[in-house]
Amino acid sequence: MKGITRADLSGEMGELAELLGVDVVLKLCQLYGGDNLYIPVNGERMSDDMREMQEIIGAVYYEQMQKRYCGNIIYFPLPQTALKEFIASRVRCEYDGTNRRRLMRKYNLTKNSFYRIIENKQKEKLPEDDKQLTLYDFLTD
Repeated sequence: MKGITRADLSGEMGELAELLGVDVVLKLCQLYGGDNLYIPVNGERMSDDMREMQEIIGAVYYEQMQKRYCGNIIYFPLPQTALKEFIASRVRCEYDGTNRRRLMRKYNLTKNSFYRIIENKQKEKLPEDDKQLTLYDFLTD
C-alpha cells in the first residue's frame, strides 16, 4: 500500500517506524506478526529470531533498536492490525455504495469488518438536528 506514514501505524509500531522507517516495520510485522520478541541487552546471547531480524534490517538499525528497546519485549501485530486505522480511513474514502466486494478484497476485510467501518462513516455524516428536543428539554418545560 502506498502513502503509509508513521502516523498511520498504531501504537508502538509508529514509534518503531520513527527509528526504522515504515517499510521496515511493515516487513517485520509481516514476518513476526502476532508474536512477542524479546530484544536482548547488548552482550546477551541473541535468539535465532534476533539474528534473522538483524540480517533483515541491517546491523546499524538493529543496534539502534537494541539501544532503545533492550531488555524489553515488543509485540509485532499482523500488518493488517498495525494499519487498522489507515485501512478504515481508506475504505471510508473509497466506498461509493457499489464497490463493497472490491474493497473487501483489496483490504482483506470480512463482511462484518467492512460494515463496521462503513457504519462509523455513516454515524459521522449524520447532522445534529437543532430542532430536536432532548429528554432534558422535555422535562424542563
